[in-house]
Amino acid sequence: MYTEEFLISELHRFVEENGKNPRLKDMKVSEGYISSWEYLNYFGTWNKALEEAGYKKKINENIFNPDNLNIETWYTIGYIIADGCIYNKTLNLCSVDEELMERVTSYLNINYNSNKHLRTSSGMIYTASKTNKQWINDLKIYGIVPRKSFISYLPLEYCKTEDDVRALCLGLFDGDGCITYYKSRSQKKRPVFVIYGSYQVCLDFQKVLKDYLYIDRPVQKHYSINKITISNMKDNEKIYNFLYNNELSNLWLNRKYDKFTGLLYG
Repeated sequence: MYTEEFLISELHRFVEENGKNPRLKDMKVSEGYISSWEYLNYFGTWNKALEEAGYKKKINENIFNPDNLNIETWYTIGYIIADGCIYNKTLNLCSVDEELMERVTSYLNINYNSNKHLRTSSGMIYTASKTNKQWINDLKIYGIVPRKSFISYLPLEYCKTEDDVRALCLGLFDGDGCITYYKSRSQKKRPVFVIYGSYQVCLDFQKVLKDYLYIDRPVQKHYSINKITISNMKDNEKIYNFLYNNELSNLWLNRKYDKFTGLLYG
């Protein structure tokens, strides 16, 4: 077990060697630093570790500005479309996956909380919120507005590169998609890819599948639930290779990546 003093000194060393504040993904044993998980285990959250080290959080008010978009922002936008909402001029995030919440809030430089009184069968619920006028105004551009559940869409027209599209879709999948399986005649587990969303989100995702992967699958609608389901092995390999591109290796949710990998190649 590392001491608080040592952990903080390692953060200072990173800043001295790199000239910038460390992000969660920067702290890797392979890069010669203490693993980020050591900080999460000791301090509880990454932002708490930064605060204890004396690095004041700075909010980037222009992070969602169309002129400043990068693949990390596109991933975050995809996640917000899936698991975020605007209420009372505040961006609210909610997830049952702490790794995902830690990643998104670390990028936005805001804190998150675990709600002990809000639990699901999957476990604890993690939430975060931030009131920022510029964020709210810019998020409107991408259809992220109050009561967006039935009117949200994928803002593909703002994506400048294929990697932007990948990151947007990966954020959506990590937030509101799932990878499950069925058993073949030989009893081998075969992957089933499912994406959920508003009807328009599903139509937009359907367009991505057609344009980039030549996959044509219908949008299934059952009452208020819309989804696209893919069980074909070759099609799932295409989706896997599309989402898990090396350029996005620091973004994806490890739990879903590991499960998808195991079902395809395990």
